[in-house]
Amino acid sequence: MFAIKKRALLTALVITIILVLNPSLLTAVKKISYEVICYPARVIHNVAGAFTTTGRCLRENKALKEQLNRLSLEISRMNSIQVENNRLREILFFKKHTQFKTISAEVISRVPSAWSEEILIINKGEKHRIKRRMAVCTARGLIGTVIETGPITSKVMLITDPESRIGVILQDSRQSGVLEGNDDATCKMIYLPMDIDLKFGEKIVTAGVGGIVPGGIPVGTVHKIGRSLVGLYKYALVKPYQDLNTVEEVLCIE
Repeated sequence: MFAIKKRALLTALVITIILVLNPSLLTAVKKISYEVICYPARVIHNVAGAFTTTGRCLRENKALKEQLNRLSLEISRMNSIQVENNRLREILFFKKHTQFKTISAEVISRVPSAWSEEILIINKGEKHRIKRRMAVCTARGLIGTVIETGPITSKVMLITDPESRIGVILQDSRQSGVLEGNDDATCKMIYLPMDIDLKFGEKIVTAGVGGIVPGGIPVGTVHKIGRSLVGLYKYALVKPYQDLNTVEEVLCIE
């Protein structure tokens, strides 16, 4: 045990003498010792800084996502306003240039019909001069007729309702027929002669017969041609000018 202590002391003495005789070596040893002592503290500092940076990035990321969501909602709102403005411009233009006297109204509800998908409820009624059997249209074309009125609201049956019957005419050939609704929420022009030369895309307008719906209101175009089951007449499936699922503002024709 004494020998070991003696060797240790001699070794320490030799190292001390060497360091004293060689200042540059002493400086190097001091530097190494300092690095060894400071390394754990430096690691802890770097780790803490990394956590701080990560936390800040997460907060910034959350803030940016919230800002993006707000901007997306604002863009969506502005697009909706633009679409509404376009519809209102179309309605005002039609109202200004049409030969008919019209009463503007808004669709406030859609209710199921006993025969088809739905009936429109508009925010105008007897108080606003709305009457049964009035034609109802948009700036693009006919959509239906008033079937029931109340003091301040009315019900509108769409042209796609199986109960709907309206006199129409092919704009080019001047051939008349009847527009009726189908069970599949479409409509067709029936009672066309077998020898008629129907053209795809030919325009269809109201005929103005019967004193119910005025003539000349755009309805739609010929989309498909067929024959009745008994082969007595041709019919034309009609594509309405107005998408009936997107109607929000209408004009009731007096």
